[in-house]
Amino acid sequence: MNYSLKRVLIIFISFSIFAGTVNLLIITSSYSNKNEHEFWLIHTYEVLDLVSQLKVQVKSAETGQRGYLLTEDLEYLVPYNQGMNLSLNTFEVLKIKTKDNPTQQKRLNELNGILNQKFSELEQTIQFAKKGAMDEAKNLVKTDVGRHLMKEIELVLLAFGQEERYLLNKRTREYIEAKSLHSTSVIILECVYIILIVWLIYSIRDKVLKPLRVLGLYIKNYPESEKFEIAKDSNCIEVS
Repeated sequence: MNYSLKRVLIIFISFSIFAGTVNLLIITSSYSNKNEHEFWLIHTYEVLDLVSQLKVQVKSAETGQRGYLLTEDLEYLVPYNQGMNLSLNTFEVLKIKTKDNPTQQKRLNELNGILNQKFSELEQTIQFAKKGAMDEAKNLVKTDVGRHLMKEIELVLLAFGQEERYLLNKRTREYIEAKSLHSTSVIILECVYIILIVWLIYSIRDKVLKPLRVLGLYIKNYPESEKFEIAKDSNCIEVS
């Protein structure tokens, strides 16, 4: 199909505006999606880190309790109190961080009851020790109630962590797919743009440069005996 140069330029400029608009929309949408995916990836890593912290903090409280029962040294109550307070704080942060996940909230409700039992058991043994009833404190420890409660805490945290790792893998795949889709869209758009530029160059050559070249040859071969004048203004110089 034979297009005039004017139509070619109109098509090129129109597509340039269209391509620029689409590019802007893709970049804006991609940036928004990228931020959202990055937010959830960071969020999941934070939750996994909190799970690890909670497990360490509960064990720290238990270690402080065991140390106090063995030595009756009040220094061991420092890690006990710190571990218990940090555990409660970490637990509350976990509840806030996973409020969008009903399954994890259900696990945290279960964990809350176990933690309360565990800290109650630890506190009870310490109070026995403070009153001088070491036999009662040791007998409570020997019942293995504390060990079983710790095992239950670890199992709940294990399930909690597995859920978060599953979400991490899923969100990582979504992040990679979003980046791939963005890259593919941009590449396709740029390829079409390059094709249009080549078409424009070809059209300019065919409708401007080629006629000028023919005109130049015609002027060169024009008989010198005949008068042939061309205005010497700036436009003629530019065309030359």
